[in-house]
Amino acid sequence: MIAVHGHIGSPVVGASGHDLVGAFTTAFYMFTGFSFLPVAAKQMRNAELTLPRALIVVMVIVTVLYLLTQFLTVTLLGSQIVAEKLPVAAAFMRVVGPVGRGVILAGMLVSTLGVAIAVSFDTPVELASLATEKKLLPREFGQQNRFGAPIVALLATMVLAAGLVLSGSYLFLVNLIVLSSFVQYISTVLATFKLRNDTTLPRGVRLWGGRTIPALSLVLLAYLILQFNPVTYAIGIGFAAAGELVYWPMTGASGVRLPSRTRYRNYQF
Repeated sequence: MIAVHGHIGSPVVGASGHDLVGAFTTAFYMFTGFSFLPVAAKQMRNAELTLPRALIVVMVIVTVLYLLTQFLTVTLLGSQIVAEKLPVAAAFMRVVGPVGRGVILAGMLVSTLGVAIAVSFDTPVELASLATEKKLLPREFGQQNRFGAPIVALLATMVLAAGLVLSGSYLFLVNLIVLSSFVQYISTVLATFKLRNDTTLPRGVRLWGGRTIPALSLVLLAYLILQFNPVTYAIGIGFAAAGELVYWPMTGASGVRLPSRTRYRNYQF
């Protein structure tokens, strides 16, 4: 987006507004994993206060590290950054030599593999939980093999993951993840407006600004969610329709009703 030419303080801007929005949208992929942190709330002491503070501290630290990495990469490569497919690796190679590129690529591989392994464990377990505990999926998804693994949920995850891998490029898959995250973020913001003053829920932590931060977040998300290409929207709508086809017969035609109110921990911002 911005290349530093010659020395710090002489930026060469070579990107349109659309490119900036696209880069900003893709950058959200860096933060998609934070939504899994509340899973550990059960093991925390005083989670209503500890978890929100931990989220803020971790996100600030990670953001600073990412910004420093990007700044140093742009500073080292200058205008040549636009020709690099792996700019961070190229920048580190310029500092320490060819071994630097290998170190960055190895780090990328370990990071990607770690995410893949974590998701391969989490997703089948979550599907099985939705089927057996929450009754939001057909009970077949909770079926286990003789080793106690949710075999149906595991096979469904494998098929779905294979289909997504064959559907497009890495950045295309990133856009799908970010779009689904935006939908979750919007629902979370709307839930904040509704539940903020609910006296039956734990009070949690309140940030300065009251409803200002959620309102600004909602406006920003509404703008960004309109920046994807039609194919991304089509796939997202397709997954939503598939989920509705699974969910509706369980709550509508079969006469099954979910509890009108579910008790849960509320981490207020």
